[in-house]
Amino acid sequence: HLKELHRILRSECMIRRLKKNVLPQLPAKRRKFICFQLKPAQQNIYDEAQTDFLRWLGKQNASKAKRASKAEALVKIGYLVRLAARLKLDWTTRWIDEFFEANPGEKLVTFTMHTFVIDHLRERFADRCVVIDGRVTGRKREESVRQFRSHRKKDLLLGNWIAAGVGLTLTSASNVAGLDLPWTPGEVLQGEDRIHRIGQTKLSLIHY
Repeated sequence: HLKELHRILRSECMIRRLKKNVLPQLPAKRRKFICFQLKPAQQNIYDEAQTDFLRWLGKQNASKAKRASKAEALVKIGYLVRLAARLKLDWTTRWIDEFFEANPGEKLVTFTMHTFVIDHLRERFADRCVVIDGRVTGRKREESVRQFRSHRKKDLLLGNWIAAGVGLTLTSASNVAGLDLPWTPGEVLQGEDRIHRIGQTKLSLIHY
């Protein structure tokens, strides 16, 4: 009874519309991919982890390497993702500095999967940032959003893809920086759309 089910759902509880159909007035959204080069010493570390993962991990922690040998491919992906984020921390910090130098008065929303990235950037940009991740809940979360929206000097939001990527309206910013990529494309799109919503009047630029 698919037709009957469809009629009931449409009339009672569910209708799905595409954003492009119901919000045609929204400005464009563009994505920009920014390449960077690791320093030679950093590149060597990454290459070693990539080509001989268990040997590299054994240098860090022998017991972890032993456990990883049971599911090497899956564990390797997770470690390489975290290693890349750690190796490019200085470059990421410099890029954020350069963004604010080149875009005075603009706000920036950043997303990452990694708590250590947020902690590093919060220490560096303590005077201008707010944080929304799994450790920030309830009223603290609401206060972080309020400060980012309304305080001119709070122009950097450090967010976790899951905790900050859904349910927030952050249209006081028109730039998002994906400092790394989450596991599912849906989380990427949700994060982008925190700035690409009703109330946005500028081009939304997404930096990866």
